[in-house]
Amino acid sequence: MIQVPLYPSPVVRLWRSQPWSANPLMRASDRWEALVRLLAAVVVLIAVPLAGAAGTTSYAAAAERIRADNTGKVAVTATVTGEPVRRVTTGRFEGIDKQREATVHWTRGGREHSATVEVAGRTELGSRVTVWLGPDDKVTAPPRPSAHAAWSGILTGLVTLAGICCGAVALMLTTSWLLGRIHSAAWESEWRRMSRPIGKDT
Repeated sequence: MIQVPLYPSPVVRLWRSQPWSANPLMRASDRWEALVRLLAAVVVLIAVPLAGAAGTTSYAAAAERIRADNTGKVAVTATVTGEPVRRVTTGRFEGIDKQREATVHWTRGGREHSATVEVAGRTELGSRVTVWLGPDDKVTAPPRPSAHAAWSGILTGLVTLAGICCGAVALMLTTSWLLGRIHSAAWESEWRRMSRPIGKDT
């Protein structure tokens, strides 16, 4: 025995609720709401290539900055001349962080240099360590890997996509709320005109 469904499928109901529907029972406000939903769906679809383009642009810019920053850095081999000491710092998210620092010496351009740098936990007096110098011959951070540029591009793309999608959803929900308020006010007005005061039949 074949059972005929009592209600049309969700796809059919969605199609009938489109703003171009010929249904005479569909209110103008319903058509506007359907139009806003359609526009929101289009915006979400467009957001994907836009987020990809934003991520690509961010990646290219970050990669160029990293390349330019790393170009001016040089590595020198230094000797630990001071006993490594433990330095306790308070991290923003990790709580207390224990690091070791030591005074190191190196020769560059015929001149002696020294600085206090962070060293590995097992570094001892007299050990040889690598120190990175910037264009001004001052100690700087090691070169950043190119993977940082990729993460920058991914993060920018995700933020762009999330921002556009959230904006589309907010517009759709706001429109639905406003139209709901209008419908409620219209129903209340209709009920006032149809209802009669208590005790009066005429």
